[in-house]
Amino acid sequence: MSTKPTYEELEQRINDLERKNAIRRQADESSPISEDKFQILVNTTSQGIQLTNLEGKIIFSNPAHHKIQGYPEGELIGKYVWEMPDEESEKIKTKSYYEMLIEDQPKPTPYFSLDRTKDGRLINIQVYWNYLRDKEGKLTGIISVISDITERKQIEEALKESEMNLKRVQQISKMGFWSHDLVNDEANWSDESFNLFGVDIERYPDRSVPVSEWLSILENPTETDALGKCLAEKNDHYEFEYRTIPINGIVKTMYSRSEVERDEKGSIIRIFGIDHDITEHKQVEKALTENRERLELALKGADLGMWDWVLETDSFIFNIRSEELLGYTSPSRSEDWFKRIHPDDLKRAKENVEVVIKGQSTIIDHDYRYISKTGEIKWIHSWGRVVEWSKDDIPLRATGTMHDITKEKKLRRPL
Repeated sequence: MSTKPTYEELEQRINDLERKNAIRRQADESSPISEDKFQILVNTTSQGIQLTNLEGKIIFSNPAHHKIQGYPEGELIGKYVWEMPDEESEKIKTKSYYEMLIEDQPKPTPYFSLDRTKDGRLINIQVYWNYLRDKEGKLTGIISVISDITERKQIEEALKESEMNLKRVQQISKMGFWSHDLVNDEANWSDESFNLFGVDIERYPDRSVPVSEWLSILENPTETDALGKCLAEKNDHYEFEYRTIPINGIVKTMYSRSEVERDEKGSIIRIFGIDHDITEHKQVEKALTENRERLELALKGADLGMWDWVLETDSFIFNIRSEELLGYTSPSRSEDWFKRIHPDDLKRAKENVEVVIKGQSTIIDHDYRYISKTGEIKWIHSWGRVVEWSKDDIPLRATGTMHDITKEKKLRRPL
C-alpha cells in the first residue's frame, strides 16, 4: 500500500516540473540545438543561470550559479532571489525590484547587487535578465544570467582611487596634464588644466579641446616657436616657459614639458605634456632678486662687503664689494682666508672663529689686518653671526659684513 506524498514532496515535484518546463520553453522547437545539447551548454557555462517563477522563487540554478553563491549543487532551488543580498536594505530593494518587474514588465536592464555567499564572502553580482513566457505570451517567470564581478569592481575602485589621487596631486601642485593626437588633431585636457587656464569645463564635457583654445590664452603666441623648433629638430622631449593673458585678473607664468610618441616610420603621432603654474615661484624669485639688488645698493652705499660662510662644507661666498675691497675672489675654504691675514693678527683671528665653530659664541666681531692682492695692508672690521644650526645645535652657516677701517685706524694712531 503506497503512502501519500507529503506537502514538501509535492512542492519539490512541482518545482522540478516547473524547472523542466521552463528550460523546454527556452529551447525553440525549430532550433537545431537539441534539449540535451542545451542542457550541456547550461551546465558547463562559467556564468550563472537561474530561472525564477512569478513569486521570485528559484526553480532552476545551474552549477556555475551555485559555485558563484558558494552553495552545494541543488541548495539554491526553492530559495527566493532576495535571500542572496547581504544587507537587509539590499534584500528589501531586490524584492521590491523583482515585484516591479513582474507587475510593470519594463525593458530589461542590468541589475547589480552585493551578495553574501554561504561561506560568508561578499561578492559583487551583475545580473542580465529577461522574461519567460508561454506559447500564448503570458509571463511565467524570469531567466537571469549572473556574473561575479567582484574582481572587476576591485580593479575599478583601485583605478578610481588612482585617478582621484592623480587629480589631487595635480590640484596641489597646480599641474595640468594634456595630450594631443596629431593624427586626428584632437587635444584632451585634465580637469586641472581647465582650472589653470580658466576655461569652463562644461564647454568641453568630453575633455576634447581645440588647440586654438590654448593658443588664445597665450600672451605671446610666438612662444610656441620653441615647440616647433624642438619638433623640427626631432627631439622627443621639449620644455619652455610662457606667459598667459590675464586669467581671473592674473597673468600666469607656465612651465611646459612634453614628450612625443612616434610611429614605426618615426613620425610624431601624439604629444603628451604637463603645464605647471609657476607664477608664485616667479614672483618669489623676482622679489628675491629685487631684495638682493636693494641689499647690494645698501652695502655699496655703506661701503660694506658681505660674506657667507657654510661651516658644514667650509666654503665661502663673497659679494662683489668684498672682492673689490680685498682684490680677491671668494676663498674656497677658511684656510685660504687665513692665508691672507697679517701674521701678527692670524692667531687672534683663528681664536675668534674657533669659538664660533665650537658653538661657544654666535657672534663674529673683530678687526684684523688683511694683505690685499696688490700687497697693500688693509684694516678690516668683520662682523657676522651664526644663522643656521643643525638639530644638535651645531653651527652650520654664518653670514656677515666686512668694512675697510684703514683710515679710522690711521687717524687713531698716536702721534
